[in-house]
Amino acid sequence: MNSNHDVLVVEDNHEWANLLGHCLTSLEFTFVKVATKHDALAELAKRKFAVAIVDLKIPNGHNGGTIDAGLDVVRWINEHSHSTAALVVSVVEETDIITAALDAGAQAYITKKDFRVECFAKKMEQCVTYYRKLEEWSGNKPAIDKVEDSVKSMSK
Repeated sequence: MNSNHDVLVVEDNHEWANLLGHCLTSLEFTFVKVATKHDALAELAKRKFAVAIVDLKIPNGHNGGTIDAGLDVVRWINEHSHSTAALVVSVVEETDIITAALDAGAQAYITKKDFRVECFAKKMEQCVTYYRKLEEWSGNKPAIDKVEDSVKSMSK
């Protein structure tokens, strides 16, 4: 398996994980899928990702899903993985939770109810732009130059 993945997908619902994977493949991203907070933090500690797509209601480990687990992943990214953009895709629609996710460091939020491929592509473009700026500021060469054109074409 290639160890240079562009996107981390943190989603415990198999159907949603597959949908996001299909969208990412069509945008020419490589990705890793995990289902728990524990696995997400382990992957983030192991390797660099341009974007992490995080569902808020994920299991901590072996127990049921909680909103706090997803918010913890977003917070960890903001505090430890400074060049990774966080995009939340969640069933949660409450304004205070959306605000909490953005305050925790998410660059964008999409509700599953309103999920559209074009909107997803646009949000991914925003996250890639954020990632590229962070990489430029840190003096690193962005690892995802190859997908920029694909993302832009899908979001039009």
